Amino acid sequence: MSSCFRIARFLLALVLTGYSAFSADSVYQDGAFAPADWTTIQTAGNGSVATSLVPAGGNPDAYRRVDHQNFSGVLVAFHYRNGATYNPALGAVSTLSFSIDQLAILNHAGIGVGVLPAIQQNGINYLPSLSFLVNSSFNWQTLSMTGLGAADFRTVASASEHPDFSASGAPLLLGFVTANDNGGATLSRAAGFDNWNMVVTPVPESGTLALIGLGLVAVVAFHRRHAGPVR
Repeated sequence: MSSCFRIARFLLALVLTGYSAFSADSVYQDGAFAPADWTTIQTAGNGSVATSLVPAGGNPDAYRRVDHQNFSGVLVAFHYRNGATYNPALGAVSTLSFSIDQLAILNHAGIGVGVLPAIQQNGINYLPSLSFLVNSSFNWQTLSMTGLGAADFRTVASASEHPDFSASGAPLLLGFVTANDNGGATLSRAAGFDNWNMVVTPVPESGTLALIGLGLVAVVAFHRRHAGPVR
């Protein structure tokens, strides 16, 4: 193997290592749900929202209980993990992924509490423009969403208002949102939540991608130049 080929392979490996380090996902998760670690903001509803830590019976240990209490119409509450903040200045956001375990505790008409991922930016709360996930069974079930871009998020009031995932965007506080619509009836619903998880995938840096391309071109060119005849 010639020294030129070894150098080309070394440079390609170096660039790929740098790309992997730069483009690493940021993972935020919580399976303990200490009350001091979470903040709940009720943004709609004429009832109230109560949260509590249940020390046993989770998936597998403690879990967070969320009660939507004595409301009619729509109730919406955002739950944020204090300190679970991603700064796009470290790398523009490509997509967000989300998963959480849910257990039904108190349903209405066989339907439990709806849940979706949530982000807050500049004090504005955002949720996906998608149907709420819901586990209405009394057994733990993992609910998830993947590949969510900025255009997939909206505010409660406006489907055209989106967060800024670019490198100049403000920090993103991460969490989840719960909601229900009781129509004209006044009643309560409740659910348990465990193993909250959100993953931020950054946009690859264009310069790094260009270097990878140049490295690949160099290796391919070397092979073509030094390849023997096909037999």
